[in-house]
Amino acid sequence: FAARTAGQLAGEATPIYTYWTPAPARIARYNPDIKLIVCLRDPVVRAYSHWEMEVSRGYDRLPFHRAIREGRQRIPVHPNTVEGCHRVFSYVERGFYAPQIERLLEHFPAENILFLDSARLRHAHAETLTAVCDFLGVERFGQPPEPAMIRPTKKRQDLGPMRTEDQQYLADLYRDDSAETQSITGLDLSGWLSVR
Repeated sequence: FAARTAGQLAGEATPIYTYWTPAPARIARYNPDIKLIVCLRDPVVRAYSHWEMEVSRGYDRLPFHRAIREGRQRIPVHPNTVEGCHRVFSYVERGFYAPQIERLLEHFPAENILFLDSARLRHAHAETLTAVCDFLGVERFGQPPEPAMIRPTKKRQDLGPMRTEDQQYLADLYRDDSAETQSITGLDLSGWLSVR
């Protein structure tokens, strides 16, 4: 953050930090008092969006129904890799939030972590930004900025919507983990896992 001015707060956003197993310990070594904001997205929706992004970038060719089933075998489990982690093919694995949160809590006190359901950034924008400001101990916005999206990855338009059977497969897969995630974080995640 060399470019920041005196007194300016700086932060960084990288969605893979909670999933990438060595990251929490490394962050804690860098700054054990750091404040973390963890935005969690409905894991079914997250998996499909991740797949759309990787297919659009040309990094994957498997159709979604195969990528979330037999395609999971592409996650490395051998030496010289981060076991169980893969940046591209982790469509399903990244949605198991409870173990990721528990790993964070091994390194940081709960009061240093703010958990958010990412849908609230869109549907309760001002209220969510107020919670973020309060958590960080900074002045609240007089007028919250309009919701804005960081330039999303340009996704192919020919991929179509997720199939109902794939939604159901993932909803069943994530059901217990989402209940545990709700219990750990205190978030109301009752809207997750509904087949649309």
